[in-house]
Amino acid sequence: MKKLLIAATLFISLCSFSVQASEGPAVGKRVEAAFQKEFAGARAVKWELIKKENIYHAQFRLNNERLNAFFGEDGTLLATGRFIGVSSLPLLIRKNVNSKYHEYQVQEVIEYTSGNETTYLIAIENEKARMLLQGYNSGSLYVFKKEKKNDVAKL
Repeated sequence: MKKLLIAATLFISLCSFSVQASEGPAVGKRVEAAFQKEFAGARAVKWELIKKENIYHAQFRLNNERLNAFFGEDGTLLATGRFIGVSSLPLLIRKNVNSKYHEYQVQEVIEYTSGNETTYLIAIENEKARMLLQGYNSGSLYVFKKEKKNDVAKL
């Protein structure tokens, strides 16, 4: 359940929709210490609390990369996400996106890592619709969400 929630939060961040989270939550000492240990030198850190699961979500920049990290309230790093270019997608995923969704343009890609599993969250759109895909190293794709363009908020 937590993996799905974290993936959903990353998708929401990708699409610039608002996350149901508190404004600037107080981050516990364990979470802050774990964050500093994992991401020393991070800047422009913005914290959100995903209340339903008690997960702390940090958005930040490190070495000129936009990153996301998710921590349990005990300071355990649950998952990370980083924005990557389309050319950094694994070849099988890129091939399948181009083949199955050739009428769409890739807008953004997040490489999402939880434990020892890495997946790719891909936002694509055309003049009629916007889709959010999850890609796996095997090349398989899962349609996470599809919206008609007139239903999508302007970014």
